[in-house]
Amino acid sequence: MNGPASPRKNWARLPALAAVMLAAFFVFNGSLDNGFVDWDDPEFIKNNPMVHSLDWRNLGKMAVSFQTANWHPLTWISHALDYRLFRMDPRGHHFTSVALHVLNSTLVFLLFARILAIARPGPQAEISNCIGSAAAALWFAVHPLRVESVAWVAERKDVLCAFFVLASYLAYLSYAEAKKAGAHCRPRLLAALSLFALALLSKPMAVTVPLTLLLMDVFLLDRCRGRADFLPLLWEKLPFFALSLAAGIVTLTAQSWMGAVVPIDYLGADKRILNALSSLFFYMEKTLWPANLSPLYPLPDDLSWGSPRRLLAAAAFLALTGWTVWMQKRGKPVFLAVWAYYLITLLPVIGIVQVGRQGAADRYTYLPTLGFHLLAAQGISLSWAGDRHAERIKACRTAAVVGGFAVAYFLGCATVQQSRIWKDSRSLWGHVVDL
Repeated sequence: MNGPASPRKNWARLPALAAVMLAAFFVFNGSLDNGFVDWDDPEFIKNNPMVHSLDWRNLGKMAVSFQTANWHPLTWISHALDYRLFRMDPRGHHFTSVALHVLNSTLVFLLFARILAIARPGPQAEISNCIGSAAAALWFAVHPLRVESVAWVAERKDVLCAFFVLASYLAYLSYAEAKKAGAHCRPRLLAALSLFALALLSKPMAVTVPLTLLLMDVFLLDRCRGRADFLPLLWEKLPFFALSLAAGIVTLTAQSWMGAVVPIDYLGADKRILNALSSLFFYMEKTLWPANLSPLYPLPDDLSWGSPRRLLAAAAFLALTGWTVWMQKRGKPVFLAVWAYYLITLLPVIGIVQVGRQGAADRYTYLPTLGFHLLAAQGISLSWAGDRHAERIKACRTAAVVGGFAVAYFLGCATVQQSRIWKDSRSLWGHVVDL
């Protein structure tokens, strides 16, 4: 278990934290001037008496409501608190979403720093790990794919759920390190479980958290060195899986009752698989090159095995999966871990159980693309490590600084532009039509 942070480590972390928080707030500050839009916002706030009062009767309704074909009691409470504070002033509602995103960006930095410290421990790696974590968290914070989750009031559930998921991850890592050191650790596991429960109450997309905790056990924490270790780890996660199962059943019931689940005879299993494979690479493409982002991506028309694009997606999936397994066998498991995390966290929204008529959505990337940002953090950390007087290292550091700021600048500019799309219903749907 890591000891107390050294003064050197704290000295580096404080300005890094401040930079990430300020950048996240700065790029989304413009969304505070946005209004509500006519896509779900009226059903969530204006025309929803359930959030207009925080009395016991409404709290009871929130606990069992399937309104908008979802089950997220804590999100309803969040909207009700906003209504009590700000009434129908959209600026206040937007401020809460922006504040949650700023907090999430901070948690992403802390999570990356903790993961890199476990992967590359020791005082020599502290500064490089901090710089890598800060740069990657900064890119996460200002990326245009975050806009839909932050600038759309009705998507409060994304940023609220992510806050509790990230906090649960940090609590779990603290538990695992304490257990390895032989310290009293049960309260930390209980904290991770409680935070996970709050995430499920915010948005049931968090159902995959137990599987991602197992990924941490296997690839990061070295808690599973053979089959004999796996069963105790699985038993340890049993309460997490139980909560996931319960939330999954309730959510599927809500979506089925409200008619949101697309029947299999309308969209067959083969089309769902092809759309899922295409979506995987669509999100990766938009992460690397976030151009022509849209609030609405209809299902593709060419969902058939005869389509070259869909065949290419299937071949790319097999090739990338095979490559990550090969790299794992060569002693570089990070690529398989990131790929597995990406696949697992997208499972609830990838379209195997199709809800709605969209083929993809920017908001679905909020947590699943974290692994790619973590890869960037590790790459920057490694490029920064070494003898600072070596010419090659100095060149790498210069390139990392210049490149990092350039990427953050262009991502931030794109995010500011994308946020303006959500100013009102006219600008929102005008953008969709223009694309």
